[in-house]
Amino acid sequence: MMTKSILKSKYSLVFSTVFVMFMCLNLNAQDKLKNTAEFPYESIDEVPVFPGCENLSDNIERRKCLSDNIYKYVDDNLNTKLAKQLGFKGEMSIAVIFKINEEGTVTEVKSRAPHPELEKEAKRVISSIPKMIPAKRKGKGAVVPYSLPITFEVGKK
Repeated sequence: MMTKSILKSKYSLVFSTVFVMFMCLNLNAQDKLKNTAEFPYESIDEVPVFPGCENLSDNIERRKCLSDNIYKYVDDNLNTKLAKQLGFKGEMSIAVIFKINEEGTVTEVKSRAPHPELEKEAKRVISSIPKMIPAKRKGKGAVVPYSLPITFEVGKK
């Protein structure tokens, strides 16, 4: 009888400890989410600025410059020969989503492609995009999502 009581106490103590640790981790995760709120382009005051676009004055011009430069960067750096090496033909499409964080760095890159190696290559290129001037909302750096469809003709480059 004595051992059942001790065993019950030990289980109770372990369960309580695990529960408290779980709650602390959960609260910590919620605090991190609050500090890194994500905003759509429509609700930010200043869009992210790609290197070389700093002299443009308004958000429309800067947004176009950002988009044009990201596409150019991907076009210059993506190994499109990989698709041919993997046996693909014709038009290739890779969908990429990522975030530009409050420091102007590309984070949380995710890609979808017909082959894992193409996904990996897209992630490599997008992750290497140069640091930008971050988006601003109410005078502070803001996280903005970005989606990028990458299409190319296999064997053209």
